[in-house]
Amino acid sequence: MFDLLGVAGMARTVILVEDEMASDILNDLFSELDWDLARQVEIVHAEGEGNVVHGLRAMKNSREVAYVGILDGDCRSKDLFPKGKVGEEAFEYLTRQILYLPGGQAPETELAQAAAKNSVRLAKLLNRQTIDMSTAAAACADLDHQYWLTRYARALGLPQDVVRHNIVRVWLTSETVTDQANELIHRLRAFVDRSQ
Repeated sequence: MFDLLGVAGMARTVILVEDEMASDILNDLFSELDWDLARQVEIVHAEGEGNVVHGLRAMKNSREVAYVGILDGDCRSKDLFPKGKVGEEAFEYLTRQILYLPGGQAPETELAQAAAKNSVRLAKLLNRQTIDMSTAAAACADLDHQYWLTRYARALGLPQDVVRHNIVRVWLTSETVTDQANELIHRLRAFVDRSQ
C-alpha cells in the first residue's frame, strides 16, 4: 500500500551492523542478490561487534520490530557470547539472531584480496586499464585495512561507492563467498517475512 502511494512504510526488521563499511557491503549484497530486501529493513551502525551483541540482548523482548545482528566475517571464530557467561537462554537467542557477512576476515581485507585476485575483471567493470589497478594497489600497499578503499578509489579517479560495489561483484565470483552471501540473504529474508 505504502509503495503505491510513494510513501516509505515503517521497517519491521532492524539490522544491527558493526560500522558503515558493513552497512555499505550489506547494501551492495542486497543490490546484487535481493534488491527488494533493502526496502524492508533498517540498517543501524552499532559501532562495534560488542555493541551489536549488547543491542540484540537489550531488544530481546521487542514485539513490534524484529532485531537481527550481522557481524563481520572475522567474528565467526570469536567467542563473543560464551554460554557460561551469558546463560543458555541468551546463548540460544544470540546464536539465532546473529548472522555474518561473507568471508573469514575483516570486510576491507576481503575486498582488498578480491580486488587483487580479480584485477583484470575489475578493470573492465570500472573501465580502467590493468596497469591502473596495479598502480592503485601499490598506492595502498602500506595502509591499514580500514583506509585502503578510500585511497584505492582515489587512485582510480572514481567514487568510492562505485569502486566498492564493483569489488563486491567480483568478490561474489568466489563460490564460497556466493554461498555465504546467499545463506545470509536467505536467513534475512526469513526474518523479514516472519516480522510482517
